Amino acid sequence: MALILYGINRRGLDDSPSLTGLFGNPVRAVEVADFRVIVSDCSIAHVLPGQTNLADFQALLQQLTASADVLPMSFGMVAPDEETLRKELLPLRNRLCARLDAIADRVEFTVRLSWRGENLYSHFFENCSELRELCRQYLAAGRTPTASERIHLGQTLQRVLHAERRRCQQQLIDRLSDLCLDFATAVFDDERCWAKLALLVSRAQIDRLRAQAETLPDGAEADLVLELSAPYPPYRFVALGLE
Repeated sequence: MALILYGINRRGLDDSPSLTGLFGNPVRAVEVADFRVIVSDCSIAHVLPGQTNLADFQALLQQLTASADVLPMSFGMVAPDEETLRKELLPLRNRLCARLDAIADRVEFTVRLSWRGENLYSHFFENCSELRELCRQYLAAGRTPTASERIHLGQTLQRVLHAERRRCQQQLIDRLSDLCLDFATAVFDDERCWAKLALLVSRAQIDRLRAQAETLPDGAEADLVLELSAPYPPYRFVALGLE
């Protein structure tokens, strides 16, 4: 029977509590040298990245990370059987063990700063002096702006938004950098995403990070809301190269 691969951790660690993998199959470990691969059985050769499958995969990795360091596999990796899995991974033993050493006692968090005000664009037209002045010029006495004026106004708005996002992102970095070992910028989800970072954090700093996150943003940024994810395996800070 084929195996869905979730991640790699150290051999000899206490077994995780009984967990359920994709398609309701129990999770187990396949021992390979001095590490082990977390798997569940699967009757199909390819796992489709449907919303439910992706969510279940991520949830399981979160559960595993809560009790042990995990090198995460990419979603959809499947091995035909245990023998083939061992044969493929055994030559990579030194590389995988080095990766495990690199993430010892470390997890990844995502921090996302989102705009939650009523109207994003109205806020900036009301509060940015440059945009207010352009509106005064182009819309004075009920006149209709020309095509070039509309383009200029739109370009100016995008530049102002981009600069404000950069400022907020740098502010997050400045205020959280002493609590993380590394950070990476993440792709924005939508236009209301104001800043988004992936943080590599020592387990010893998790409580301090959560406490600091509760103080952000400050009162001057009432229209912004900060969300801190649960800890994940460090996807963005270690590459297995098994794809």
